[in-house]
Amino acid sequence: MRVGICLGILLCVVLLSQPVFAYPEYAENGMAGAISGAGSIEIAVAQQLIEVDFSNPDFIAVQETIIFLNMAGGNYTKDLMTWLPTGANVMGVINQEMNENMSSVSIEYTYDNNILRFNDAERFNAAGMPPMYRISYVVPVVAEGQITDYTKMLVYPTYINYPISSLIVRIIPPAGTDPIITDEGGNEIQGDSIESDLDAVVHTWSTPQFKEITIGVKQQSNNSNVLAYILIGFIVLAIFAYPIAQKSIKGKKKPETKPKVKTEKIVVTQEKNKSNLHELEARYETIISLLNDLKDDVGKGVISEEEYERMSGKRKTEAIDLMKKIDELKDQSNDD
Repeated sequence: MRVGICLGILLCVVLLSQPVFAYPEYAENGMAGAISGAGSIEIAVAQQLIEVDFSNPDFIAVQETIIFLNMAGGNYTKDLMTWLPTGANVMGVINQEMNENMSSVSIEYTYDNNILRFNDAERFNAAGMPPMYRISYVVPVVAEGQITDYTKMLVYPTYINYPISSLIVRIIPPAGTDPIITDEGGNEIQGDSIESDLDAVVHTWSTPQFKEITIGVKQQSNNSNVLAYILIGFIVLAIFAYPIAQKSIKGKKKPETKPKVKTEKIVVTQEKNKSNLHELEARYETIISLLNDLKDDVGKGVISEEEYERMSGKRKTEAIDLMKKIDELKDQSNDD
């Protein structure tokens, strides 16, 4: 999730001159003032990055990176705020200065009725580049082994007064799944640009018009298994067709060679083991990455040692089990 800091810094200069999210509660004249124009808005959101990690079966890990702008100028002393999903367990709020030192400071916050509030007047009103705020939290799954969707409200208390310059959503789906993104009407949407790395998919919108975003996952179609079944079908067909074909050849000596059924079965087994090995290795790397992020949060004071041990215990055990399975598959491949 540390990618949020880098993305925020690279986009900040462009974003400061672009249209923004506006919070009606920050407007001097309430909602009417927010709609009337940016001149009456005290605070706006220049850029928002939402990173959603589905790789843990017990919870969805989320980190938001937000750049607030002081539109009215002067000394702003009210709370900054954002909307979080129901049941979110907040791990911390950090002020991340956009300077060479990249220093960070933990900030006290309150969370009630889906609204997270915090006050950072001294640093927020300081001269120079506006600070970035990183909000980390987890959302529990609905039931054991059942992954829930993640929903983010952008219209309450956020009001889209102008199209924002860039909304970035980075998704880490569980192994073997693909993310699905829908708006408040249930329509499936995609970013204006989409990028993928080893374990994540990044959607970027230049002028998003939706008021709410929901992220879920779906199982990938396993083409390798389908091909394996087709190959096995051809092998079985060949076994039954072979005696018939031999009887139709008159006056010729029957070939002494037998169908290479065993060889074909070995090929199918090797392909299946290779597919399973890739899935296990991807899952293992995801768990190690999450454990490293949790360890970093302990060092920064975002979570306590007790919270770290509670959240990482199952993952460490799972990582060990995965490594054993990976070693077994590698040994089988070497034997074949």
